[in-house]
Amino acid sequence: HTPVKRGSVVKARLIGILKLLDNDEQDDNLITFNPDSPFIKVMSIKELDKSLNGITGILETWFINYKGPGQIQSKGFGDTKEAKLILQKANTHFLNRNKN
Repeated sequence: HTPVKRGSVVKARLIGILKLLDNDEQDDNLITFNPDSPFIKVMSIKELDKSLNGITGILETWFINYKGPGQIQSKGFGDTKEAKLILQKANTHFLNRNKN
């Protein structure tokens, strides 16, 4: 698969969210798949974990440790519905911020 450059806009299937605190600030991460992913038929975090037993634990471990010990805390995963709400809020905030 071709890597996607940071800041790119691409189509993706949203399946959930990993809720994080980064230095006590909310820093949620949407979990998605590109259309050419072998996991494109996965519709939820639960299905992802069934397809690849333990993958959510690996994702969570990586995200809470990539900046070093104790800087990021996990508040667990959210489902597709919760992820869509967070995405809508972020999109609305972005659009409203750039109106002026």
